[in-house]
Amino acid sequence: MDRKILNDRRKSLEESFFQKHDRKLLDELRDKARARKEKEALAIAMKITNDDVLDELMKSGFTLETYEALTLIPLVEVAWADGRLTKDERQAILEAAMETGIDPLEPSYALLMKWMEEDPGDELLELWENYVRGLRSELPEPAMAAVRDEVLRRSREVAEATRGLFGFGNRINKAERKSIARMEKALGL
Repeated sequence: MDRKILNDRRKSLEESFFQKHDRKLLDELRDKARARKEKEALAIAMKITNDDVLDELMKSGFTLETYEALTLIPLVEVAWADGRLTKDERQAILEAAMETGIDPLEPSYALLMKWMEEDPGDELLELWENYVRGLRSELPEPAMAAVRDEVLRRSREVAEATRGLFGFGNRINKAERKSIARMEKALGL
């Protein structure tokens, strides 16, 4: 009789263990499937198929809901180039966000606001440069030229947003010119 009880308990423990193990495996499979679908959607939205670039973007927290903010990183970089972001630069970035179609209720907008409150540092531009490398390998030259022109136009608008002393002088300072030159290099100029 004791043997039957022990056998039943053993069986019960085994079933419990395998149910938990199976549940864990199933959860892992679901997570992988969800990540794969997110990656596929991001690839379509961003027009990139390079797995390494997509993996890096996803690892950095970019999702289908926040990828639009990625296109505004150069503007944020130029604004912070001299160590401060002015009210006029902020306004120029927000106008570019509206042009891009980023709604104030979207996660991309919240991310952009965070970047404007505190300098996100060089890692953000490095991430953008990797994104651009992926774009350059995927897009035909006429499309890449349009991207290049748009990024540089908007970056210069942000840099010119803060005028020199009394509205005169060079409106793009040395740090901003250096930042724009780095973007030109990333964009293939």
